[in-house]
Amino acid sequence: MALGGVGTTPLALDISAGLARGINDDALEAVGRRVRAACTDVPSDLNATSDYRREMAVQYGQRAISSAGGRTASQSRSPRAASGPRVRKIAPGAIGGALRTAIELSVNGSDQRVEADNRMVLADLLRDVMGLTGTHIGCGTGSCGAARAR
Repeated sequence: MALGGVGTTPLALDISAGLARGINDDALEAVGRRVRAACTDVPSDLNATSDYRREMAVQYGQRAISSAGGRTASQSRSPRAASGPRVRKIAPGAIGGALRTAIELSVNGSDQRVEADNRMVLADLLRDVMGLTGTHIGCGTGSCGAARAR
């Protein structure tokens, strides 16, 4: 199994031994444990936490193995349901799986308190939430943090 986006370099895992007796729920759980153990340097960024990326690698890996073995979703019990949730709980006020945070800031000498999606870029907060449309993104993506407010 090859995994990308879960470390500084792509990972290649030999999972053939875990599937030697066929593709069943125990084999899928073993694949999940193997993927979790291999994903040790998963990065976090504005788009996803390392825990989320690790769990998605597990889910996608298990789905790929199930599909390759001809199993449908109805033939597989959910590995997550069998052993309980493995990802962090989302706090009340969450939207689209992302936490929101109350932020206090001073813009142009005016103290403001806003609530924003944690994935939001500062320029988008200033433009879309606070209505300061004179704000421009310096690098074209907003990831550099170079925003200029008027």
